[in-house]
Amino acid sequence: MGEGYAFEYPTLNHGRNLMVTEKKTTPSKKELLREIENLDKNKVLDPTSLGRTNIANLIAIKGLLS
Repeated sequence: MGEGYAFEYPTLNHGRNLMVTEKKTTPSKKELLREIENLDKNKVLDPTSLGRTNIANLIAIKGLLS
C-alpha cells in the first residue's frame, strides 16, 4: 500500500469505479445546413428557408437526403 492512501487503489471511490460517460451532442445548425446543402445535388431546397427551420427538422431532412 502506498503511503498516505487509505486504500491500495486511490482511483476507487467508496468501492465503486469512477466511470466517464460521453455526452451525445447534437450537431450545430450551421453544420447541418452545410451538410444538407452538399447533399442537395439538384438545389431543390431553399437555403434561406432552411435557415429558419429547427434543428430536429434539419436532422430529418438530412436523413431523407442521405
